[in-house]
Amino acid sequence: MKSQKKNFHTVKVFDNLFTEEMGFALIRAFEDTKHGHEFIDNDHKPCFTQLNMNQYHPELVKVLVNWTRVAYDNYVNLTQNKFIPDFHSLEEFRIKRYRVGREERFDEHVDVTDYSSARRALAFLFYLNENDGDTYFPRHHINIHPKAGSVLVFPPTWEYPHVGSPPTVQKKYIMSTYLHYG
Repeated sequence: MKSQKKNFHTVKVFDNLFTEEMGFALIRAFEDTKHGHEFIDNDHKPCFTQLNMNQYHPELVKVLVNWTRVAYDNYVNLTQNKFIPDFHSLEEFRIKRYRVGREERFDEHVDVTDYSSARRALAFLFYLNENDGDTYFPRHHINIHPKAGSVLVFPPTWEYPHVGSPPTVQKKYIMSTYLHYG
């Protein structure tokens, strides 16, 4: 039996999902909410500061859900995969900041690692500013350069290990959420 090789990646980027000004507004909301900052350093898996937007800026969640819905619809239309779960439940939105010169990064990892995270069906990474802290998928040889207003969508499972490279020029700001099963 001959196996059919198909080079079809489900790692997708959608540009211009939101304006650069909207990205800067989210960065300002992050920086103005220092009391909600949570610094995480798990031996660079990960190392960053994050803010839970659902908890500290619930007034923005409806807009963030709408952006995610647009990215989801684009992803479903592009991949034409009938097994992608319906758009029902999202994880909380978290903005993450990586600072220059502090070894803040997210070494190679996957986003589903245990029973609790196994409900994650799709990952959404929103790039809030342009920087040189790329997202790299080593197994697929895909490198994503952060562009303000773009969103990266991909399966968060073991087949898609990725790296959040450290920024070297200016701070890196991303926002993440996940589509949940069910």
